[in-house]
Amino acid sequence: MGVLVRCEERPEGGYLAHLTIDNAGKLNSLNRTLMTEIVETVGGLAGDPRLRLAVVSGAGERAFVGGADIAEIAALDHAGARSFITLVHQCCNALRRLPVPVVAQIDGYALGAGLELACACDLRVASERSIFGMPEVKIGIPSVVEAALLPGLIGQGRARRLLLTPRGRRAPRPADPRGGPPGDPPAEIAAPRLGGIADRSGDRAGDRLFCQRL
Repeated sequence: MGVLVRCEERPEGGYLAHLTIDNAGKLNSLNRTLMTEIVETVGGLAGDPRLRLAVVSGAGERAFVGGADIAEIAALDHAGARSFITLVHQCCNALRRLPVPVVAQIDGYALGAGLELACACDLRVASERSIFGMPEVKIGIPSVVEAALLPGLIGQGRARRLLLTPRGRRAPRPADPRGGPPGDPPAEIAAPRLGGIADRSGDRAGDRLFCQRL
């Protein structure tokens, strides 16, 4: 369990950082240890002037992030719940404050805190089998963190359906830029475009991009 980082050097200079959230045995669900590592890892990348783009994905073939760790949530008291929710927000905020574009590569479940983490990224690329949802509303737990970003991303109506009903929503059928069949994993769909995004995030562009995103 942890956050795996792979750096892809760019011929034009700088590099792409591929971050893989790895808790595959539990659908990459987020617990305190993993969230703390996400915050520290992303924070460490933020100060590197050679960083051009960050790509966030989940380990395995079942989920981007399947939500928060149920076992850990079940043991929380009032004070612990506040601390846990604050840590979810810190994860999302760390991604939002990166001074380069952040892409979520989604393959499988993006639920609860996982959906919020995807919302905190600048761009989202999803495979056809991806499912988005807030299943916690089924047991009366509201989504109180980066779910506030949803209306601006998908509109009020769709956001309310996601936030008020536990039913998951599938990703729309993707348009493959290579003209191949739909449903390819997001890494292959996004690959031709990531280099272009990184190129446009060249030297001294980070501060300008960060200001535009605030």
